[in-house]
Amino acid sequence: DAEQLAAGMKVKAEPVDLVPLIDQTLKLHRVYSEELKVDVNADVPMAAARVVGDADRLIQVLTNLLSNAIKFSSPGGQVRVGLHRAGDRLRLEVSDNGLGIPESFRPHLFERFARSPSATLPRHRGVGLGLAIAKEIIDMLGGEISYTTEVGVGTTFTVELAEAEA
Repeated sequence: DAEQLAAGMKVKAEPVDLVPLIDQTLKLHRVYSEELKVDVNADVPMAAARVVGDADRLIQVLTNLLSNAIKFSSPGGQVRVGLHRAGDRLRLEVSDNGLGIPESFRPHLFERFARSPSATLPRHRGVGLGLAIAKEIIDMLGGEISYTTEVGVGTTFTVELAEAEA
């Protein structure tokens, strides 16, 4: 995927409903979250939320954010996926109460192959491509991805995308 994006892979720009994509992604991660003893909840107060996007690539972004939130949460931790309107955009949030991101690593967070020095447990496995790929996809869709974090308290990743016209 990283190579395809670097080679100029295109993303579709069509109306996509985020609500079933969130539901599908949560179902895909149910076993993983149970295995790591992390509770995952959704706060999606709308029946439909259409954005201009690519369904397959948006599932990929959601998967990267959700799997990171789960693996960096301690057993007994909580992850929340939220979706809300923010003006003419839709705001998707994935929050955890895990490790938080060390300040020294923050400038490298969206770089390819970047791995936090605090990612020391076997459950933290990965090659450091997920967030870089997520950012590239969201950028290609004309959206924004950002985060807030506090070490020892947790992290929230926020994705904002233009809402599709009805």
